[in-house]
Amino acid sequence: MTIDFPKVLGTIIVLAVVLPFVQHYIRSGWFRFVRLPSFARRYGWSVKQRMPWQFRKGSDHPASGSVTWDYTLPNVDVEILGIYGHRPVHAVQFSVRRRKSTHGDGPVTVIHRYSVVTVATSARPFDDFHGSGASRTVTDRAEQFYPDFVDWVRDRMPESDTPLRDEGPGVVSYSRRGHLTQRALFRALDELTEAG
Repeated sequence: MTIDFPKVLGTIIVLAVVLPFVQHYIRSGWFRFVRLPSFARRYGWSVKQRMPWQFRKGSDHPASGSVTWDYTLPNVDVEILGIYGHRPVHAVQFSVRRRKSTHGDGPVTVIHRYSVVTVATSARPFDDFHGSGASRTVTDRAEQFYPDFVDWVRDRMPESDTPLRDEGPGVVSYSRRGHLTQRALFRALDELTEAG
């Protein structure tokens, strides 16, 4: 029996390049569609998901303070809203399509993914800009903080794989380029709720 070494070497190289990408997407899908619903039930979180074959075209966010949990934000793959560590929390993964010019057959569409995990640290984020009133407390239902979270994540799309910490009036977050994973979500939630 003879072994075709170039063919074997070519197969090994292809597998070494392709398998990490396949593993990454399988792990991301497993978290979003299997593990996340389980966590949502355990913690009482609300979750909105876009199926892989659906795509909501990007547009402007609605006016500040007018959005409710029933609204589907543009470019969102998955969105989580709830209470963790006795604080309102919000997590989101965006997929933004961008056209990239090439020298070959013309422009190519590239998808960039960003994830943001945010925690409310005050009963009146943005100095109560959204007019929620003084009756709200930081341990209230997370839906009351949703307009604040939406305004906060509006421009949180860094070109960094390392989570970047941002702090504003009454909110704190970690944002990064990439999928929202179980590890990234809970690490950010633990750090942000302890610090907040």
